[in-house]
Amino acid sequence: MTRPASSPAPRRGRSLRSELMLWQLGTLLLVMLALGGGTVLFTERYLRAQFFDIRQSQAEGVLHGSDLPLVLQDTGADESTRDDWLTLWREQAGAALLAGWNERGELSFDALTPELAQAFIGERGQPIFADGEGIKAVGGQPYYWRGETLVAGQHEAGRAVVAFSVPSRTSLLRAILRQHVPLTLGVLTLALLSSWLLWRLLRRTLLDLEPADIAALTVRQGQLLSTVPDAVMLLDESGAVTVANAPALSALNLAQVPAPLHGVWPELARWQPQEEVRRWPLPLGGRVVLVNVTPLAGGGRLVAFTDREEATRLAEQLTDTRRFVDAVRARAHEYGNRLHIIAGFLQLGQSSEALRVIQEELDAEAGLNQALSGIAEPRVAALLAGKVARAHELRVALSISPESEVPPLTPVQSDALVTALGNYIENALDVLDGAGEVRVDIGLDPDGLSAEVRDNGPGVPANLNPFTAGQTTKGRGRGHGLAGVAALVQAVGGEVWHERQGGWTVFGVNLPLDSLGVPPTPAPIMEP
Repeated sequence: MTRPASSPAPRRGRSLRSELMLWQLGTLLLVMLALGGGTVLFTERYLRAQFFDIRQSQAEGVLHGSDLPLVLQDTGADESTRDDWLTLWREQAGAALLAGWNERGELSFDALTPELAQAFIGERGQPIFADGEGIKAVGGQPYYWRGETLVAGQHEAGRAVVAFSVPSRTSLLRAILRQHVPLTLGVLTLALLSSWLLWRLLRRTLLDLEPADIAALTVRQGQLLSTVPDAVMLLDESGAVTVANAPALSALNLAQVPAPLHGVWPELARWQPQEEVRRWPLPLGGRVVLVNVTPLAGGGRLVAFTDREEATRLAEQLTDTRRFVDAVRARAHEYGNRLHIIAGFLQLGQSSEALRVIQEELDAEAGLNQALSGIAEPRVAALLAGKVARAHELRVALSISPESEVPPLTPVQSDALVTALGNYIENALDVLDGAGEVRVDIGLDPDGLSAEVRDNGPGVPANLNPFTAGQTTKGRGRGHGLAGVAALVQAVGGEVWHERQGGWTVFGVNLPLDSLGVPPTPAPIMEP
């Protein structure tokens, strides 16, 4: 539903391009922080575990893969010789420290720095760390160390400690981040490019409107629809109601939109006209409404409708006045012709002929009054009087059955009957073209009111249904009158029909008895 008219106008904020860029960059940064942070931490843990495994293997190789136990056990080797061997093995293994103590407690070692030696060797030359392994930081640099008791043959040869440098967590994180910087910059560049392309696409789709402009248009739309007294709604391609003003929501008994049309107005959903339609009668919730349908270029339809009774009441005075003026004009024209004839006869001294014309006119007027005496509905009587005068102008014999009877009708029923009779008679006059006869018969029967208009013209082609829109013999753009008659009569529960009876073409309309407000005739009571 559209925004109410009292809603304040939206304030203009950032442009659509800046909004998209901020949203995309913000979302991307959050995703990168979540995924990137997890990836970095996982990578750091993985690398530290890999370094730890490598250092374990290297320490294993120095302590058990060399002749270190034999050198420590060799009593003939002096301290300098042992130091040389430890230096060689430390350098070959890439260790930072290698220290050994024989069983007599004599120390031999080689270290990269004095601080490193002090961290693993006590002041008296004893090992600070016993058997085991771990990580010790020296001067801010972490080292993996491993100490063991060495055995040569079946005898204890002494103890040894070996240490390897391992990368710190800070250095690992820096290295990982340096590797991720190009990828991060590439992703940000791609995000900016995609944001710009998306902005270009949305700009074309939204007709170069900013979000504030779209919001303002929505407010204006709501204000416009709220000022329209008729019901107005928009249908999309699938037939759903997408926009509706308050009168439309009330008429359709809808709380909100969108809503499927077939659930609230099945007659309109089944109809679905493909061309523009004006003032087409359709039933809605037990009453008849006049529908205007306008197909939209982008798909969907604009539908406006108003209550037929209300429209009939508003147009009734104008319609009746127009018909009265038409009838008076036709009668005045006919009386003028008659008066000229009478005046001519009198000037010629043929008074008997003048009297004959006057008598014919009086008889015709009396016959018309008698034929209309049983028609209690004023609009129907006015229509028939006007059509009789028009038929005289066209030199077509139009007669109304003296037994014709029409009870008082509601405005909708009267409009349906007047529309049907008016179209039937006008079509008959048009077909006869100044040569022929038209007969009108209206009456009541047990089923309701029945009206027939027959003419002795050529009739309707066999392959043509005159009550279908567009099917006509009158040419392009015609053929909607009888289709409208059928829709209007069916909307009030009646039916229309036509047939050929001998040399006559008959068009009829039936209105049900209960819709006329006339009680049905009771069945006669049979005496036993």
